Amino acid sequence: MQPQTSQPLFVRIADLVKGKLFGNAQPAATTTPTTPPPVTYSARGQTFNPDDVAQLKKIIFSEVSNRDVPKKTLEANVIFNTALNRMAAANTAGQKRSLSQVLTQPNQYQGYNSPLYQRYDNPGDSLTAARKQQTDSIVDDMVKQVQGGNFKDNTNGAYYYKHVGDKIYYDDKKPLFANQ
Repeated sequence: MQPQTSQPLFVRIADLVKGKLFGNAQPAATTTPTTPPPVTYSARGQTFNPDDVAQLKKIIFSEVSNRDVPKKTLEANVIFNTALNRMAAANTAGQKRSLSQVLTQPNQYQGYNSPLYQRYDNPGDSLTAARKQQTDSIVDDMVKQVQGGNFKDNTNGAYYYKHVGDKIYYDDKKPLFANQ
């Protein structure tokens, strides 16, 4: 003998969705996925984003990967600061530029598009990979300083710099974005 039930043996999906089988059950509320706000950073009034940071890493890698860590850190700060100073000057002049645009501007940073710049994405050997990791760590530390409000301009507002031996000199005579 079969037990008697008040529920039908076959269920229509439409009835299940409408809650007819289980009283007045309502379907779960659906949520519309929201896009998180874009990540941005701000240093001395200049705003940049993670794509700009990725470009900064490549430029710094191509410019300083052959130096020891203290010199690499010093020059990385110089590169980042000169780029921020160039952004500020361009923006003040009504020529808004992103950090990436400043870093990749023709004739601004020698490492841009160099063979070493190209190797950043595919280091190929353990020494180059270790240098890339050092560069990434240095840049990540600078970004943390920016986030904490502790990133200082070690160039005193310079747009350009040059090396003479082991020293860095700031060039305040060269016009902004010269030799384009």
